[in-house]
Amino acid sequence: MNSEDIRLLQQLLANRHGSLTLAELSARNREDETTLAEHLDGLRENGLVATLGDSGKYYTVTECGIQVLKQIGHYEQIGILHDMYSAAETDVEAGDRPRPEWL
Repeated sequence: MNSEDIRLLQQLLANRHGSLTLAELSARNREDETTLAEHLDGLRENGLVATLGDSGKYYTVTECGIQVLKQIGHYEQIGILHDMYSAAETDVEAGDRPRPEWL
């Protein structure tokens, strides 16, 4: 697992919804959606990320992904990211955004 894998998993976990779209991840990483989609596909193939919703446009971390972050000592930093993202987020309704089972 490389630093980009860790960063993406942490970002997916560090928001109030427990899931993000490609556009949301792209804004946080300043990478194009195509590159991120390819990277997320690799994480999904390894069982660390799943998609939610009928259209599968929301990405979330699986329970396996959470356990991996805990095992390598990178789970605790999520609280710091969550606080940072919460302070910066506007009050947008979640709408019909699906929620991961672990949330």
